[in-house]
Amino acid sequence: MTQEQSMLEVIQNIPNQILKRLQASGEFSQKLTGVTQDKVLIVASGTSYNAAFTVKDFTEKKLGLPVTIDYPNHFYHHFNESLYDERTLYVFVSQGGTTKTVLETIEKVNNLGGVTVSLTESLATPIAKAAKISFEIGSEKEPFIFRTAGYSLTAVTLYLTLLAVALEKGKITKPEWADFYNELVGLKKDLPEVMTLAEEWYQKNQDILLSRKALFFAGGGSLWPIAQEADIKFMEMIPIFTNSFEIEEIIHGPQNCFNDSMGFFFLVENKMDEEKAVSIDSFIKKEVGAFSQILTTTKTDSEMLYIASKSSNFHSLVFMTFFQVVGFKLATDSGRNLTQKMYPQIDHYINKTVEVK
Repeated sequence: MTQEQSMLEVIQNIPNQILKRLQASGEFSQKLTGVTQDKVLIVASGTSYNAAFTVKDFTEKKLGLPVTIDYPNHFYHHFNESLYDERTLYVFVSQGGTTKTVLETIEKVNNLGGVTVSLTESLATPIAKAAKISFEIGSEKEPFIFRTAGYSLTAVTLYLTLLAVALEKGKITKPEWADFYNELVGLKKDLPEVMTLAEEWYQKNQDILLSRKALFFAGGGSLWPIAQEADIKFMEMIPIFTNSFEIEEIIHGPQNCFNDSMGFFFLVENKMDEEKAVSIDSFIKKEVGAFSQILTTTKTDSEMLYIASKSSNFHSLVFMTFFQVVGFKLATDSGRNLTQKMYPQIDHYINKTVEVK
């Protein structure tokens, strides 16, 4: 099996994996019975952090649950135990389930008496065993270290976790839960369509993308986390220098480094951000002479790329699928072997995981 077939198959199988995870949604209400914490703190890093950031906007606006996100190393070494709050639900995300700092952090919160929830690829991992409540994310041992299914399935599993907590607390009704659930199910149709769009768009822009020396991603609202995840994916997979910003922040200090060897992506989901993106896009094309592309949820006849989705709450996952496909195509055409780390010898210098016995 070639690299292209195998990684494309992973991405193409994401809709089926999401549906399978959704069909087991009863597990969440069962395990989270009696969990009525008022707020949520999610500890995660890398792609897992971005998945947590993806669900934050929805959870706060639609479920009424405040969400804080922290990195494992920062939380472990800088958390003031006197600020421990029993009304906080502590959620730990580690796709591999063996991240050393995450495991140590769970043990710290357990010792304080906190309610700990883990999301991992397998319930047999040390982190899943250490948490008081554990869920599998459903990515079924993803074969690539550069996570695509892992991101999407982590986000969906977080949605299901927090929907169950909101239902348990009475923040939403059962009919409202069902509406959100059905909206997630609808992604099974949206995702294959955006995969086709991504391949078609890439073929048209292949040459200019391959000539870029750096790529910038900027997003507003629930698409800011997607800009961050696209940033990581392109950086580690291609590899290429990347950076990401909230949509307005990119035009402040960062614009001083812009040049015509760069490429820019703007992700917008409302009229206000769209107007900003159009202005910045025009500046980049006319004054900098660089490649720029706006992706929008609004159907348009302009040069903006319309990302179609019937979901008003979960369309961010559709946007990320677009970048998963484009990132993969660009990495493959750049000659990158995605089955290997760029520097596998780094494991001789630092080990971030615990041994699985």
